[in-house]
Amino acid sequence: MKKIKLQLVNTDTLAIKIVYWKDVREAMHKANPYVACLIDEANPGKNYPLVLAHYPYGVDIHKYGETYFPAKANHLATINDPIVDDEIRKLLNYNSCPLGFVLDKAVEVYVESDEGRSIPFKLFEAGSAFGVWEIMGFPKIQMRKPWSWNISSGARSTFLLPSINERISFNRLKNAYDLTSNMPKTIFDHREIFAEIAQHSNINWKTQILFFPKIWLNDASLPFSKLKQHWYKEAWKQAEHWTGRIALDYSWELFMHELDSMQLKAKPYILDTIKHLISIGCCTIPAFRPTPEANTTLPVKLIQDAYIEEYQLKYYQPIIMQPSFLRPENKTDFVYYSLQYPTLPEKPSQFTSFPSTLKMLCELKNTIDIFLDLAKKWAKIGPSEAFDFLEHIRFEYFHTEKYNNTQIQYIFLTEGILIGLIGATIGAAIAITLCILQDHFKWIKLGGGTFIIDYYPVKMLPTDFIFVLAVIFIIVITASWLPARKAAKQYLNLRSSG
Repeated sequence: MKKIKLQLVNTDTLAIKIVYWKDVREAMHKANPYVACLIDEANPGKNYPLVLAHYPYGVDIHKYGETYFPAKANHLATINDPIVDDEIRKLLNYNSCPLGFVLDKAVEVYVESDEGRSIPFKLFEAGSAFGVWEIMGFPKIQMRKPWSWNISSGARSTFLLPSINERISFNRLKNAYDLTSNMPKTIFDHREIFAEIAQHSNINWKTQILFFPKIWLNDASLPFSKLKQHWYKEAWKQAEHWTGRIALDYSWELFMHELDSMQLKAKPYILDTIKHLISIGCCTIPAFRPTPEANTTLPVKLIQDAYIEEYQLKYYQPIIMQPSFLRPENKTDFVYYSLQYPTLPEKPSQFTSFPSTLKMLCELKNTIDIFLDLAKKWAKIGPSEAFDFLEHIRFEYFHTEKYNNTQIQYIFLTEGILIGLIGATIGAAIAITLCILQDHFKWIKLGGGTFIIDYYPVKMLPTDFIFVLAVIFIIVITASWLPARKAAKQYLNLRSSG
């Protein structure tokens, strides 16, 4: 049993009550006409209650395997807590995440990593259902896992593009909205501040969730069977990421073999990021896009006004990014992925090993190009109505610094010269050592017996060493210059956003 006390200015944003189909029919037809028609066909009466819950922005609806419901005195509580209404407990205690339908606004399904990163997986807007996996049969044996699916009211994985780390400005904002959060250290901390701004204002932003009790799932009559069949299809669509990941894993083996044949060794974090970007391009997991003004995923105007008026943000627009899927049917659609806000499940521990984000971006681009060139050799497989990845998805790369191809040329030249000088130094040291040993121990003998001496004489002249080193230096410069010029001529499409 767990409960959370919320500090809310507008208490109407947290509420729960039992309703019936006639009470929510109009809202359901607006959110999802198809599901509304299926329920109309079933014609549920008073024997089929529903539970309508309101959640303010930023709170967790489902966390660590338990669903939280609005309760007395501005509390959120798990189903078995005594402050939850008994009738609601009887209706919704059939599952840890009862079947829920988003009537208004949105919810985000996410995983929280050990280091505090929010990893978005789904953003369900009005008309979508969550908890559909739970109504399907689970495997008899399940692997333990150190993470759990969480569901937040509104978009959780959000952040402002401009920096908001100015202490005096943050203190003004903190005093204006009575914030308890500290100044954000990273962009992963932005969401907590956004939630407090919304909860400490009088705005009436709330996510409306319609929970379906078990009786709706147990009715075997034809109309209710159609409804349940629809939810099964929704569960299959939501599993799209995992089925696509299996296909990608098979292709990945060929890609790794291609890298080995080219004698290239990409860093594991680069490879994990490429896998993640391909999944984004396949529309199975979200990336980011600027939040629209519609306020459906978060109270964007309230937050933007707070940073303009109270924080007094200058020089930059308060653009807020939110999770969003790529829409392939729209040829001009686009989403962003930020290396500063990595959302891949793997820990970005190798991120700090790169000397700069720009260098990492260059390595990422070059490795992706190798994968795409390899994928062009594969046959098209799949239904005719499916979009071909190579024909419909394009990667572009942005950075605040302008990309200079001479950097690549400089790297090739300096590394080539360095390797050559190290080799020449080692060679000279070995030559001097052998000459000294030959002069002292006279190991190499002269055959024939007709010479005055019976060993091979040696004499070290500085001019010989200078001449040999000069020849080596010329060869090294030539051998390094040719691949350096070739690399510098390769076009890298990095657009400067500054």
